[in-house]
Amino acid sequence: MNELSLTIDFAVECRKKYLELLTGEDDVIFDVSEITDIDLAGLQILLALFKQAAIEKKKLRLTGIVGDNLQSCAVTAGISDTPCRTGEELEQAIISIF
Repeated sequence: MNELSLTIDFAVECRKKYLELLTGEDDVIFDVSEITDIDLAGLQILLALFKQAAIEKKKLRLTGIVGDNLQSCAVTAGISDTPCRTGEELEQAIISIF
């Protein structure tokens, strides 16, 4: 398993990397179980990816088990009222706010 830190310290680098992934693929799968650390800046990156995927008519899918840090961040940000346990649940919660 790769480890991924989606925090303000890596926000610019991560955003660029993941936006580039969208340009090359029509269906992108993102394993959220690889996220070891996330803050609100990292959550904004995920939201921006979903927004960009929608604009480009591409599909972004979340898979894996959502870690405690990401669960807490999503609830704090108002993405969901209760913790999302799986990437699929988080994906639905994000889609519902657009």
